[in-house]
Amino acid sequence: MKLLDFAPWRMGLYCTAQSVGSPAGFFLSSHFQAIFSAEQRRPVAYEALIRATSAGGLSITPPQLFESVPEGEARTNFDRQCRSLQVEKFVGLGDARSRLFLNLDPYVAVNGRRFGSFFAQMLQSHGFPANRVAVELTELPLQAEDRLASAVDYYRELGCQIVIDDFGAGHSNFDRIWRLKPHIVKIDREMTRRVTTEPVAHRMFAGIVSVLHDAGALVCVEGIETEDEALCAIDAKADLLQGYYFSRPAETLVPEDACRDVFGRLREMSERRLPDEAADAAPDSNPTRLPKPFSHCRMGWNAGRRRKHFPGFSPGGAAA
Repeated sequence: MKLLDFAPWRMGLYCTAQSVGSPAGFFLSSHFQAIFSAEQRRPVAYEALIRATSAGGLSITPPQLFESVPEGEARTNFDRQCRSLQVEKFVGLGDARSRLFLNLDPYVAVNGRRFGSFFAQMLQSHGFPANRVAVELTELPLQAEDRLASAVDYYRELGCQIVIDDFGAGHSNFDRIWRLKPHIVKIDREMTRRVTTEPVAHRMFAGIVSVLHDAGALVCVEGIETEDEALCAIDAKADLLQGYYFSRPAETLVPEDACRDVFGRLREMSERRLPDEAADAAPDSNPTRLPKPFSHCRMGWNAGRRRKHFPGFSPGGAAA
């Protein structure tokens, strides 16, 4: 855990005693959650997640932390310090090829350049290439769409990949995909949960992934917590998988073969279901046979190839 040198008089710029429990200072650190390639069955990227603890030891949630920061230069500077800390720590962990997903505060995305340039110089100072960065953009009101598009162009020109987060929730919808043309789309975790509990959501899931592929984006399913959710994501031909089922956020990185056995088991389970699918799809020779829940959606581990790969996520390749 790393203490950023926020003196008490500076803390007032970023948070209040009411919102974070301490006016005296707080610790910031970064955890990293692995993002796995469904094709390569190994981690190919990490999402950086800010963690904060008050001077009194109270854990501060990220929404609570950022909501306590007033808009303007203070909000921009705080967001920048978080991203600099995350890049610095990731570089120190010695991974030479994985991509780093950085969450960008929506306010900073559209207003940050009013307070001077930062991002390119920060990456350069840490010796981290922009083409290994994936910038995650979350919700913004539709009236800010033009400014968001301008921000996307800026990061794209730097060489970063563009990620639309929380697709299917709030303002993140197909219209935003057509407008911004992201490299990667992250499926909202609530949708991930519903695919295993709601038949309609399950039937729609593969179609949504297919449309996102047709739009030229890779699809990352996040929030995977169960085996069935992982199987649904694989069967829908999602490209990237993220969630507690595979790896929890931590201050260290996972070994490349961390989930080799997990992927092997998922493959075996998917392949074992193929005979059952064929039986369920055959003429009704046994009228009393009841179909297995959601069995119509199982397509098998190797049912189709990913339609498009961006540098660093192609089968067998290393990050650029």
